[in-house]
Amino acid sequence: MQRWDASVGWGFELTTGLLQYRGFPAGVLYRGRFREAEVRGGVWGVFAVRPGGGLLEGGLKLHWGALYHASFGTWELRAGSGYGAFGNERSPHLSFTFAYGIRSALDRYSERGACSPPPVPRSFGMASVARLFVTYRLSVRDSDLSELVIGVELSPTFLLPPYSWLRLGGGPSR
Repeated sequence: MQRWDASVGWGFELTTGLLQYRGFPAGVLYRGRFREAEVRGGVWGVFAVRPGGGLLEGGLKLHWGALYHASFGTWELRAGSGYGAFGNERSPHLSFTFAYGIRSALDRYSERGACSPPPVPRSFGMASVARLFVTYRLSVRDSDLSELVIGVELSPTFLLPPYSWLRLGGGPSR
């Protein structure tokens, strides 16, 4: 039987750059370092409140995005495990997620003007995200117990200034 439930979660992620290259998903209209993209890797965790109780999970993630402006969005894969309300019981489970959306890391951009040399990305900064995700969970105890979750991840900071069309596309605020 299909069942639709609403849930709310709070999470974190911490990534570091693994690889830089020129190309997708960076904008093809940009030149030089503005076409640089990166692969980031790291850890993530989430706590969710669901109708049957709480759920806690975490694991590893890979993220593909552009350093300056991801014209084709940002892409993410996550794998992990957790424990909590799952079906009609509490169970350990495995979790696999694909996410697509926008990631804006304002602290990583230089404050130089458009005609200045390309910005050098800062090594550390908070990122704001708005992305759609699809998660598949599978119980470790009962292979017949699984669920598919479709949702939206939104950082509260994504709604704060500075506002610009460029930032809404995953780039700097100018």
